[in-house]
Amino acid sequence: EYTMEKDAELKMKLDTVDSQELYELGCAYFLKEDYKKAFHYFKKSSELGNIHSQVNLAILYYFGKGVKQNFTKALYNFRKASLQDEPVALYYLALSYLEGIGVKIHVSKGLKYLQRAAQQGYYKALSLYGDLYSKGIYVEKDLSLAETYYQKSSEEKKKLRSNYEKRSKK
Repeated sequence: EYTMEKDAELKMKLDTVDSQELYELGCAYFLKEDYKKAFHYFKKSSELGNIHSQVNLAILYYFGKGVKQNFTKALYNFRKASLQDEPVALYYLALSYLEGIGVKIHVSKGLKYLQRAAQQGYYKALSLYGDLYSKGIYVEKDLSLAETYYQKSSEEKKKLRSNYEKRSKK
């Protein structure tokens, strides 16, 4: 019986596997909450240079899903992806520096990463900016600016959901 997984495993043995195929398999297993298999395919795909797999691999390390939690490996992978301005990686680096997760707190570095993620419209980064401005954390309190960030975050999240629904119907 043909399965995408058997096909990918055969291609890996023959050294003809495509990083996108491995990424898609990783995503399929991630959605099924089979994090060990997701980790396996994201790792193989990231070794072939797939930036999205790099980020997902980092997330698995960050949260300890399918692999022992390891902030050093998570941050390594987030940093590698951030070199290509990947917004999710930038966001998690921002969180890490702002909250001291796996690194010493470094507010200015955290805010720089957050700004880069927000400039790309990453909804979680925009929402975090809203939180910071609404509470006056690291920035001067500004409820109007906080509302602007929350609004942008909501719009970007709707776009993301809409794009996902369109792809799901294909």
